[in-house]
Amino acid sequence: MSIIISTESAVVVPAEYREKYGVSVLPLHIIYGEESFEDGVNITGADILERYEKNKELPTTSACSIGEYTDYFASLTVDGGEVVHFAMSSGISSTYRNACIAAESFGGVRVVDTLNITAGAGLLVIRACEMAENGFTAKEIVRRAEEMKEKVRTSFIIDTLEFLRKGGRCSSLAALGANVLGIKPSVEVRDGKMQTAKKFRGKYPACVLKYVASCFEGAGEIDGARVFIEHAPGVSPDLVEEIRREIRRFCRFDEALEVDTTPTIICHCGPGTVGVQFMEK
Repeated sequence: MSIIISTESAVVVPAEYREKYGVSVLPLHIIYGEESFEDGVNITGADILERYEKNKELPTTSACSIGEYTDYFASLTVDGGEVVHFAMSSGISSTYRNACIAAESFGGVRVVDTLNITAGAGLLVIRACEMAENGFTAKEIVRRAEEMKEKVRTSFIIDTLEFLRKGGRCSSLAALGANVLGIKPSVEVRDGKMQTAKKFRGKYPACVLKYVASCFEGAGEIDGARVFIEHAPGVSPDLVEEIRREIRRFCRFDEALEVDTTPTIICHCGPGTVGVQFMEK
């Protein structure tokens, strides 16, 4: 019986992996007033940044409904295949809950709470694809994914707190203080939730490299299979190359994958955002 690996647009899986393994992706919603867009289908992170530059307008994001998941899973199982769906963290969105409720109507659909977002969750999706290719059953894939998700390390550094302030996640006073002092905060995913981690001070490129070093200095034994360098559109190629060099000081990964972050992250974290995602053994 065929196994379909599925996820949603808040999870980053590079196009080459989606095509190679036939990964199915359900788009979340990006909403501007009465306008609703499908994340990654008819709106991109670059579109959001461009619109913000023009009129300072930020969208909201919305999970897919139970009904949308039901229709989606029905389309994936029409030929009798099994589905393993990887949802973004239940501590951040209702996608996991909605997917689980919808999955109850199907005998062959399993849902994994990645306790993660973006490329961090994408690491689990890629591993699941490799397991499916190697003959693992859907049940085995879920069991191993549940074990691996605790080993994922996901974090970001943020250039400006303006988007967090506009979204009500940071006070105007805190944002002003950070700007005056040149503080660049990092956030990491812990226990399925995004939390403030370290704060860096100085020019942003230098802060980014300090952040990258901090990602590895406190890490356990690193899984050298792959690392994601995730960033907002517009981050310079020169800075990305410096990030690569900094990462190589700590581990020479088999793959260092550069990807644009999702519109969902752009909505909350804004331009200049950079993230590093990898797994420990």
